Amino acid sequence: MFGGRVRLDNIKPRFRLDKVKSHLRNSITLLFVPSRGGVARLRLPVYVCYLLLICFIAAGGFCYKFYANYQQLAQEAKEKEEIIQISNQEKRALEEENRQVKELAKQAEEVQNRLDQLAALSEKVQEKALDNKLLPEKELAKLGWKRSNISSRSRGSSRQSRGITQIKESNLSEQLDLLARDISEMEVELRQLLQQLDRYEWLVERYPSLWPVRGRITSRFGYRVHPIRRRRLFHSGIDIAVSPGTSVKAAACGRVVYAGWRSGYGKTIIIDHGQGIRTLYAHNSRLHVKVGQWVNKGQVICASGNTGTSTGPHLHFEVLLNGQPKNPLDYLS
Repeated sequence: MFGGRVRLDNIKPRFRLDKVKSHLRNSITLLFVPSRGGVARLRLPVYVCYLLLICFIAAGGFCYKFYANYQQLAQEAKEKEEIIQISNQEKRALEEENRQVKELAKQAEEVQNRLDQLAALSEKVQEKALDNKLLPEKELAKLGWKRSNISSRSRGSSRQSRGITQIKESNLSEQLDLLARDISEMEVELRQLLQQLDRYEWLVERYPSLWPVRGRITSRFGYRVHPIRRRRLFHSGIDIAVSPGTSVKAAACGRVVYAGWRSGYGKTIIIDHGQGIRTLYAHNSRLHVKVGQWVNKGQVICASGNTGTSTGPHLHFEVLLNGQPKNPLDYLS
């Protein structure tokens, strides 16, 4: 494009170092006019102004960086504080849950202990009810025994349905409270039942249901023609034919109130069983008990014979209720 070579020496640079140095050697004069008058001058070289400007920019950058770091640290500190607060809240919540768990464990242990006691009480009731040979209710009704009105809530379906419903709606503590109340109700019911069975057993032991001897009944309760007097008289008991010397057992437990000779009856024993019931054993050959002695049901109290007004060896057996003779066959089982 050009006809000859271009000499680089002839190209003049735009900026020259001497001009820069000359510019930096220049100075700036600052005039200060005080209010009292006069003028104060401050001359600053240009390079000093540049240095001050660079220092100001650097200081501004440093301040900005410091402020940014401060804001970041403050934000991190705030976040950490929030995390600590949340952690403390969770810690307190865990401590509260741990306390509740301990209380529930203690409550559950108490409920379990009461359940064990209730099971033992239930076994006692079952043992007393099943192992003992008890009389029918219709026989005990003669002694004034009545079945107590024991609630069946603890054994009914209503309790089960209530438990199922509330398990879905309530927490464990409420369930344990409900279970404790149910246990209390069942305990009261079982204790009532146990008292009833004790009373039942007491009546059974004092109920003259045991045959004093086994033999043929030769004369029944009621009016009959007397075998000796030959006229119609009331027979206040039953006559059971047995061999002389046969062991006679107490029909029920009680206390001997008479043991000796009785006109027409010969050697006689009368036992008081309570509830106004007494039994009489007559025409015996030997007496094995004394007045005031306590005898158990089935205990041998005398030996049969033919004493008193009698036509042959037999046992005359009577049941008296409040002093009135009753048919012994209504009692003997």
